[in-house]
Amino acid sequence: MKRKYLGLALQLLMFLAIVGNSAKSLALSAISGPSSICVNQTVIFTDATAGGTWSSSSSIVTISGTSGTATITGLSAGTTTITYTDGASFVTATLIVYPKPVIWISGRDSICPGSHDTLTAHDSLSEMLYYVWHGAYTSCAVCDTNIPFCNTTQTYSITATNASGCADTAYFTVHVSASHQISVSPSPAIICRDSSIQLLAVGAAGYLWYPVSGLSCTTCPNPVATDSVSTNYFVSGINSYGCHDTTLVAVTVDTACTTGIPIEMSKDAMTFYPNPATSEIYVTSNEPITSIAIINALGQITYQQNFNIGQVRVDIRFLPAGTYFIRINNEIAQPFRKE
Repeated sequence: MKRKYLGLALQLLMFLAIVGNSAKSLALSAISGPSSICVNQTVIFTDATAGGTWSSSSSIVTISGTSGTATITGLSAGTTTITYTDGASFVTATLIVYPKPVIWISGRDSICPGSHDTLTAHDSLSEMLYYVWHGAYTSCAVCDTNIPFCNTTQTYSITATNASGCADTAYFTVHVSASHQISVSPSPAIICRDSSIQLLAVGAAGYLWYPVSGLSCTTCPNPVATDSVSTNYFVSGINSYGCHDTTLVAVTVDTACTTGIPIEMSKDAMTFYPNPATSEIYVTSNEPITSIAIINALGQITYQQNFNIGQVRVDIRFLPAGTYFIRINNEIAQPFRKE
């Protein structure tokens, strides 16, 4: 009899366990979460029933979490089934992962001040996208190609959204290069009538000299100028960014000299000593000395300084030994020798 009652008790316990599991199965809540996401997007899925585990039918997503919350990230496009399991019971939800556009911008990253640049957006999917630009001086706000006008360096961004609502943003900086300046030496250039002097322009990638007459070349950086009269030359240059600059080069012909470099000077206007000199020269004048220039045998200015005094000491230790000419207040130069 006891065995009979014991068997009935065991059967009752098994029945109660089955009923309990069925009740638990019936209590499992539906999964809460979005029906679609974009690649690289992370979302949260939840279920009101605690204690379960999460899984995905496909590797197009990563899924982590226990109990009633899961973190899901889209890895690639496709469709997967998200399952929440609690004991013998489970519930599912379908999740679609849409592709995300990857965009980039092409254009010139360096331009000249006051120039236009053409910026074009490209995408990896070749699909219809909705583009929105952000930045200063843009030619359009909703377009794939923008033509901004820049005086200073600017950073532009564009956001592209596809039909599924997936978006990407790209950035592009347009650097505005500083206005380049051409410099020419010697400046000023002084020669005797029918003499020559070599000019040297720096600061550009290419040059154009004019007028043509009197120059040995017009597209080189260092033409030789031969003139019988004073002439104003102009040199235009363009740098690697396409920026232009033009400067004036005045070649002055000193009609009082005949030896190639101006050498006469009024001794009443100034005196200088010693001559020859080794380390320094002293210059005195009846009138204020406003400028001093030392010119080498090629007509190149090797020293130039402005003053407003009656006596000047000039340190010439930096000069190589040779013959030079000193010009005071832009007057005709007089020779001296450095030893």
